[in-house]
Amino acid sequence: LFRSVARCRKQGFQLFDGHTLFGWTANSDANWEVRDGVILADSGTPGQLVTSVPFADCELLCDFRLAKGGNSGVFLRSAINPKDPGRDCYELNICDSHPAFPTASLVARKKGPGGISVEGEWHTFRVQLLGPKIDVDLDGQRVLSFQDRSARPLASGRIGLQMNAGRVE
Repeated sequence: LFRSVARCRKQGFQLFDGHTLFGWTANSDANWEVRDGVILADSGTPGQLVTSVPFADCELLCDFRLAKGGNSGVFLRSAINPKDPGRDCYELNICDSHPAFPTASLVARKKGPGGISVEGEWHTFRVQLLGPKIDVDLDGQRVLSFQDRSARPLASGRIGLQMNAGRVE
């Protein structure tokens, strides 16, 4: 799904070594694999590939490509098996055709700007998580700012790469 996944701001921590899925665990039988330096999946039960450790405040950089008609996302501060994106994760959607929360939206939390089309081409998300604030840039442009003012904002959790429908890299 992602060819350059994450760097935490202070340590410069690399989440993907470009060769293996070391440090990642699948929560379904989706066919996650590394091919030509890219994490990808295109079949199996929808689910996530999640980091083996949680993260709190960080900056996440990831390149992604979604097949036409696909549905994917990046889960932030997530439970290993999130059930409700309004409570147990922040789901940054990658799905141009989603009727309520299209690409660059936080599912069940904040709709993105709309009109964004990412299918078929490589794009880059830069996500900054600092306390209850989340800022998202897509290809160098700010597309979303969100402040979690709920009674229980998420302070830490796993980073998850989602395969919901179609090929995602």
